[in-house]
Amino acid sequence: MIDLPLLGRHFTWCHANGTTMSRIDRVIISMEWMEVWGDCTLWVCPRDVSDHCPLVLKYANNDWGPKPFRFNNYWIDHKFFKKVVEDSWRAQEVSGWMAFVLQEKLRGLKFRLKDWSKIEFGSMESRSKKLVEDIQELDLRGETMGLDTQEVEIEVAPSR
Repeated sequence: MIDLPLLGRHFTWCHANGTTMSRIDRVIISMEWMEVWGDCTLWVCPRDVSDHCPLVLKYANNDWGPKPFRFNNYWIDHKFFKKVVEDSWRAQEVSGWMAFVLQEKLRGLKFRLKDWSKIEFGSMESRSKKLVEDIQELDLRGETMGLDTQEVEIEVAPSR
């Protein structure tokens, strides 16, 4: 059995008080598994709302194609969401059998929603990414040299 070494971080868990860290999450593989899948690496990803860091076992660089469309539930609460959907639906004139028409209208709506979201919520997505980066930075600093009281409070705040 092989306990894969971590890449990217030293620890996988942080106590809620922000002062204790440990490597309690592991990936253990057998020699048979290694023969089938070859060399692999274990990456520790930044934690955001959990006290555990996600682990990613990587054994090859796969091209998964384009990023899939994600519908964000908070769009529904926006005052212009319904209008954007209605306008996109009405603007598309597609002919053919009904399943094809539906497919093409949904495809057009997807592109319209992506553009609209970049305009309306772009800053929200970047703020979320920035918060995750800040937590990652504090975690890494905590692993190497510890955090002062104020930094511990900042790090613990997202989990509350």
